[in-house]
Amino acid sequence: MLIHKKENISVRFVLKESTLTLIFLLIILWTILWVNMILSLREEVNNLGVGQLELIATDFKAQIERVDTYMASLEIDHAAFHRLGVKGSELAVFDDVSTIKKEFSNRLDICSNLNAIIIYSAPNQLEYLSYGNLNYMTQSERQKFIKSVRTSFAEALEEKPYSRKSWSFKEENGQYLLYKTVRYEGVYCTAVFDLDMVLEGHADEDSPYFLFFQKEDGEVISNNNISINSAMVYGEAMGPLRMGLELRHGLLFEYGRVWIIGLILGSVLLIILIVLVWRQINRRILQPVNQLVDTMDAISKGQKEFGTGEDLQCEEFIQLSETFNKMMLEIKHLQIEQYENELKAQKLQLTNLQGQIRLHFYLNCLKNVYALAEKERYESIKNTVLALSRHLRYIFAINEAKIDLRNELSFIDNYVELYRCNFSRLVFLNIEVSEELMDFLVPPISLLTFLENSIKYSNLKEGALKIGVTARKIKVEQKTKLNLTFRDNGNGFSQEMLEILNRKDREFGPTEHVGINNVLYRCKLLYQNEFFYGFFNEGGAVVDLYFPIDG
Repeated sequence: MLIHKKENISVRFVLKESTLTLIFLLIILWTILWVNMILSLREEVNNLGVGQLELIATDFKAQIERVDTYMASLEIDHAAFHRLGVKGSELAVFDDVSTIKKEFSNRLDICSNLNAIIIYSAPNQLEYLSYGNLNYMTQSERQKFIKSVRTSFAEALEEKPYSRKSWSFKEENGQYLLYKTVRYEGVYCTAVFDLDMVLEGHADEDSPYFLFFQKEDGEVISNNNISINSAMVYGEAMGPLRMGLELRHGLLFEYGRVWIIGLILGSVLLIILIVLVWRQINRRILQPVNQLVDTMDAISKGQKEFGTGEDLQCEEFIQLSETFNKMMLEIKHLQIEQYENELKAQKLQLTNLQGQIRLHFYLNCLKNVYALAEKERYESIKNTVLALSRHLRYIFAINEAKIDLRNELSFIDNYVELYRCNFSRLVFLNIEVSEELMDFLVPPISLLTFLENSIKYSNLKEGALKIGVTARKIKVEQKTKLNLTFRDNGNGFSQEMLEILNRKDREFGPTEHVGINNVLYRCKLLYQNEFFYGFFNEGGAVVDLYFPIDG
């Protein structure tokens, strides 16, 4: 494929062009818009916040000072208040209370945030409570407020030592009260500010601020969620409290509409430019990369042998695609060659292993016939030779890596018959395999290995040797397996042998000795990781083999 320099585009050029353009626009737009907006809003909001807080705090503090002045006059030189401190006639007490009642009404009128004034004369057993503006409360809230005022007043009367010069703060029934009490002889007067009313009076939805009070220990009193870490402006101390404002971030932008409009327009322009740049990057870089990735994925799944670069524009991708195609073709040839070599090697291993098994059993059979000849048991020799002929015919006729279970079971049954002809020892073989499993394929001469081991190593001193073979289908990790179990009633495996046989990291090689290792190694070669096994003792030796069932 010829590459024309004028038609191809360099990946490095595209990346540099797009990246520099994007960075330049971000620096210009965001720096100008955001810096100016933040500086302007910060200055405007801080100025408004300080002014707003000064107005609210000055008004509230003026009300507190007016109440302070009035209550000081009550304590120092108010005749009617002083007369209530001693026992008087009912008419005189009524006149004094009426005088104070009018003064209370005036104070409540000129102090919009003053909610209640309560007076109590111990000598005359008299209590009078005057309320200010409670229209912002529901009926239940009013009752709760009255109860809170009376509770605070009662506590003030019991306070030891008595403090008449300071304002006190109390939270009662979920209400925040600021109150002060003065006393002359046996008469007391308490003024109460409901801080909830103060906060509600400045909770305009259009206001960019949240009003709050802060106690000396730092605790915040507010009808909103106040963040201590937010920007706050604190006013002067008002008794045990200080007043402050928190900025409402949702309304801050109302004070910078011009900047917001500029920010929106700039953001829209920036988004458009980013989209255009992104389309270029996507068309010239990302799509070719995705094409190469999809090609590699298809190759890994066996759906494709190599990829093409016909739709690519960038010269780097064209070169990469051509190099990749060439490499995949070479890998394909190497894979085929390696696969063929592995098949040859595996076939040689299986042939060698089966040859070892055949020679092993053939020598055992000759030893048995020789023993009968020594004892001149000619009739037994006839029967033995007949069984031996069937036995050897099976051994030497097998060329396949697998045979059906039916033939393998018939073979071990013939072996038991052959054994009975040569030895006086009783051996019983019980086979429990359903007809549907008889066609399942297993490695040849595999069961005979375990049968011979049972006869050889059972070590029964008395009684008959009983050998059982069972087969069944089971589910193991969502896969269907054939479970072939071989058991006897002998003395079982030694503990040392069990540890060796069941070791998970056990490896088998073609040079292992003939016997159990031979069978297991052949099964591993045929079934790979789908084959597994287990050895244990349960009334004798037990061998569990698990073969995969296709489908």
